[in-house]
Amino acid sequence: MLRFPKKKDEFQQLLSEQAAELYESALLLKQMVPGKAELFDLERQIKSRERRGDQLIRTLVGRLNEAFITPFDREDLHHLAELMDDVLDFIYSCASKLYLYKADQAISYFDDLAHILELQTRNIKEAFSDLRDTHNVLEKCHTIDDLENDGDHVYHTMIQQMFETEKDPIRLIKNKEIIEELEAATDACEDVADALESMVVKYA
Repeated sequence: MLRFPKKKDEFQQLLSEQAAELYESALLLKQMVPGKAELFDLERQIKSRERRGDQLIRTLVGRLNEAFITPFDREDLHHLAELMDDVLDFIYSCASKLYLYKADQAISYFDDLAHILELQTRNIKEAFSDLRDTHNVLEKCHTIDDLENDGDHVYHTMIQQMFETEKDPIRLIKNKEIIEELEAATDACEDVADALESMVVKYA
């Protein structure tokens, strides 16, 4: 167990709130099924959460600059916040392209990769719920890494099938960009897990 006070400190609370934004954004993105959803409203909701994530980072940086003592190295806390912001950015970028490109036809395996992202962000949220529970945090981090491997397999399947079946070159380019943003989000979740695992092991 990490040597933390019984209650969350403000840094853990801010990171926990940011993790919740990741999860809620991933849930919204999962609803943006090409050809089956009202993309504009969902894209706006994700944008709002992305802005909220930016606010949380600014607050955390401000607290780090003011604090005399922090539960982890300032650099570790800041790095984690930036990595989670990357996840939010990729989620919003995917949502934005779905809307801007007017994705009105199904993209094979989109649901599968979006579901993997949802599971990753849920595990991130659960990991940050109590950083004192080292065993639980490490377990969640390993799950996120395994899910990223699953995501790579789905992504490669998507790309292969897309180039084999899509005859419209413009739609091919658009769909490829959408998928790449979604896959980048799953990669970014693994980066969060790796950084979190390194931090908790250091302080265990």
